[in-house]
Amino acid sequence: MADILERLPPHACGYLSDRNVQHEGRDVRRIRVVRKKRGKGWVAKRGSKVLVSGTKKSTTVKKAAKVARKARKPTSLMIHKRNGQFQEERTYPRSADPRGSKG
Repeated sequence: MADILERLPPHACGYLSDRNVQHEGRDVRRIRVVRKKRGKGWVAKRGSKVLVSGTKKSTTVKKAAKVARKARKPTSLMIHKRNGQFQEERTYPRSADPRGSKG
């Protein structure tokens, strides 16, 4: 695994962890919306800390977006599918979104 990380460009390594990442020289906090491991429902986490939870994905995403908007630092909201695959990323505030992104 260490071999693979050494060969990746520096910007790609940030997507493999929940630590703060840098976009254009700014630290960006990361919140992930994932399915609960046990039981039904969804959670929004920053690292191992649960920020928001809910039974529906849509309501959990809305609550997590609200938390991201209120944060003082730029925040990246990463939304995952039911099977754990990455689905979508949203950046708050919008001005913190890197110039090269499609979103």
